[in-house]
Amino acid sequence: MKYNMKMKNKISIILIIIAFFIASHSISYAEGDMIGKIKDSYASIKDIKGLFEQTNNIGGKSKTFEAAFYIKIPKKMSWRYEGVGAQEVYINNSNIVFYQPKYKQAYVSTYNQSTSGLKELTLLEGFSDVEKNYIIKEMDGFVRLTPSTSDSKVNYIEVYPSNGKFPVEKIVISGKDENNITIKIKTASINSGIADSLFVFDPPNGTTLLDQ
Repeated sequence: MKYNMKMKNKISIILIIIAFFIASHSISYAEGDMIGKIKDSYASIKDIKGLFEQTNNIGGKSKTFEAAFYIKIPKKMSWRYEGVGAQEVYINNSNIVFYQPKYKQAYVSTYNQSTSGLKELTLLEGFSDVEKNYIIKEMDGFVRLTPSTSDSKVNYIEVYPSNGKFPVEKIVISGKDENNITIKIKTASINSGIADSLFVFDPPNGTTLLDQ
């Protein structure tokens, strides 16, 4: 069965966002060679958790959401949208669950870069192939990554540095579906010792599991 496309696109975008949150820790953008510093930063990062604010702009109409995220290097991730459109995503190695509490249903699937088309996962593996998959350009006040192939779900990604403790102020993503997304980091904590149980979905009673 094919991956639900709307869900796949959303997950692809968020993987990019969170990958930058991880990789940007303790990086000084002003010193140049950003990608080299990003690769080096992975050596000291074991996990990260925090909150971000996401604004989607489609056709001039904006919606804003908040989400908590948890990541354990290399491939354990979870994020939970709050409010009316509450949703939860769990990624544990090759397993992925997309849970919708409102509908009491969860999509369960497996992924890899070839079958799911999620090339953005390379960003979670230390940026080893970032030069191959993206055209990198440091601009005035931000860095732009443009996918080098036409099968990406985004036109480009812009990363804006911060003067605060956590160096990323915001990330802007231009999607090919005309969905422009702005992510603002609100809080972030590095190497706090996140429990593995946070990445395991325990379905509440009455939840319908749908294989994808």
